[in-house]
Amino acid sequence: MGFNVFSLATQGYGSPCWLTFNQAKQLGAHVRKGEKSTLVSFWKANEYAKQNNETGETENKTSVLLRYYHVFNVEQCEGSKALW
Repeated sequence: MGFNVFSLATQGYGSPCWLTFNQAKQLGAHVRKGEKSTLVSFWKANEYAKQNNETGETENKTSVLLRYYHVFNVEQCEGSKALW
């Protein structure tokens, strides 16, 4: 399990469902004024093969993608039945 699970679980909300501001907007809902977001991170490591131009050998490389998102619990949102 990652850090996000523990971080979100300690926020004190009854619902385990979280979404970004834009996800709420797409569902026709909105985040109530004054609500504070919680920061979560997403990371993924990808391996790929790349040919070395000097030696002609194929080398294995790794790239890492790291992103941060601000999320809100569905209890902080209103305006759409799709959230419940």
